[in-house]
Amino acid sequence: MKGFQEKRTILLATDNAFWRRNFGTSVRIHAIYHHLRSQGFRVAVLILIRLNAEYQGILERDYPDLELYPLRENELGANAALLAVENRIGRSLWQRILNRVLPEKLAFTAARIELSVRNGLQKAGLCAVRTTRTGMKPRLSILNERRLQNYPSPANQQRFLEVCDEINPGFILVVFARLIYLLDALDDRPGKRPLTLVDTIDILHLRTRRFHQQQNTHWVNITESEEKDALSRADVIIGINAVDTEMFQKMMPDRRIITVTHPVQRVRHDPPGQPVVNLLFIGANSDPNIQAIRWFIRNAWPGLQEKHGGGIRLSIVGDVCSTLHSTQLPEGIDLLGFVDDLNDAYARADVVINPVRFGAGLKIKCVEALCHGKPLVTTPIGAEGIENGAGRHFIVVENPSDFMTQVDRLIIDPDLRAKFSKQAHLYAKDNFSESAVFRPLLEILNGCGNSDSCLPAGQERGE
Repeated sequence: MKGFQEKRTILLATDNAFWRRNFGTSVRIHAIYHHLRSQGFRVAVLILIRLNAEYQGILERDYPDLELYPLRENELGANAALLAVENRIGRSLWQRILNRVLPEKLAFTAARIELSVRNGLQKAGLCAVRTTRTGMKPRLSILNERRLQNYPSPANQQRFLEVCDEINPGFILVVFARLIYLLDALDDRPGKRPLTLVDTIDILHLRTRRFHQQQNTHWVNITESEEKDALSRADVIIGINAVDTEMFQKMMPDRRIITVTHPVQRVRHDPPGQPVVNLLFIGANSDPNIQAIRWFIRNAWPGLQEKHGGGIRLSIVGDVCSTLHSTQLPEGIDLLGFVDDLNDAYARADVVINPVRFGAGLKIKCVEALCHGKPLVTTPIGAEGIENGAGRHFIVVENPSDFMTQVDRLIIDPDLRAKFSKQAHLYAKDNFSESAVFRPLLEILNGCGNSDSCLPAGQERGE
């Protein structure tokens, strides 16, 4: 009986507060966790962040049966503290000062101060970035652009080993390459090594390059060879779409690589039937989302509003609203902020937009729009991973100057909206059902057990 439990026990290691479901990554981890539980697996979660009172309340309410292994207070090391500064103070406070408080004439003074601080941090090995600017104002780059080697924490590895010894998992699933260092701790652990998997979410070196091309900092500065070396420590590598899987396979032809996209339950909404056509944008507070919606408001919304006046509205949902200010926005735009349930937002929407211009991986907001049967207008970046549906099931705009034109087509033609709504549901049915999405992962988990039959010939666990 004990052996059976080991083979059906999965340790999921993450530093993402997935219970909030405010980012695409957190929504994905939530979906993986619940699906594996529904298939009879014991899923224990090692969470490598501090659990504050808000988080504990959400977990008690929404995850009463969660088998959670948090870090102990004395294990919250310098890396976690540095990342907290980066995410909470840096991105939030510094951008607020630059974008809302400092007069324009002080922008260059702020840039010089930032550069001086950064140079000192670079000498200390704490960051490796360059000055970037959006227009006249410098963007935050202090404490960003950490390297992959900045993430390993001996305290985290020790806690990881303690949990492994306690539950003796048959499988270990880590989320993101930044946690792959945990697996190094298994090298000296006695007994049979669990099968290790890494959910990549993105091709990080590609995402880094695209961020830099747009003069934006990225949360990790990683090269292709560094990403290859990191991911190769896992037995099985999970790509979030077929394009990513193909690229990973070219990088690591001797590794077992599978595609696990993102499942979303299909929801049918009656046509809103409102006299005003409602556009919808959903996004977390990340640079690609911030710049995407600002671009749309600046370049597309004025022309649409001039043509349609009060006949259209734009609803913006998600943490991205914290970066926008209603007093600085044109008429007809509603900031709804973060909402627990997106069903109402989709029910009221006539058209969903995602004018994202950089990033990588599958855009879960696009998947959700299709599963809700909503006409979608996006860019080639937004359509990555679902390219085979472009044109027939949703609209992809190659030229940014045409984005307004394609949205306008849907605004003025309810029959066209109905056509794309139907096509969206058809595409979702074929591509995003739970059974279809998780089939490759379940084949690994059910097929490997304590053998290596699911790995390529010649590959053994931990190689």
